[in-house]
Amino acid sequence: MATLSTAEQLARQIIAISINHFKCRPGFTIQKSSYLPILNDLGLRTDEFNRGMEYAAERGWVDVLENGKLYRITDAGISRT
Repeated sequence: MATLSTAEQLARQIIAISINHFKCRPGFTIQKSSYLPILNDLGLRTDEFNRGMEYAAERGWVDVLENGKLYRITDAGISRT
């Protein structure tokens, strides 16, 4: 049986993807659609991505733009990895 990740674990994984794969720095923006192929490769579902990003947004690690289609990484998000 698979172990479910917590929202915090998902958020940290997404931020790590942002930094390591997309080479993001504070203020960079990424489209949600850019994450999807990577998430698929990692076996993560869209609802897990949404849960992780919601957690990250609540803590100020990302700013959610354009109704959740675009995310801006913050200084706080970069320092969480």
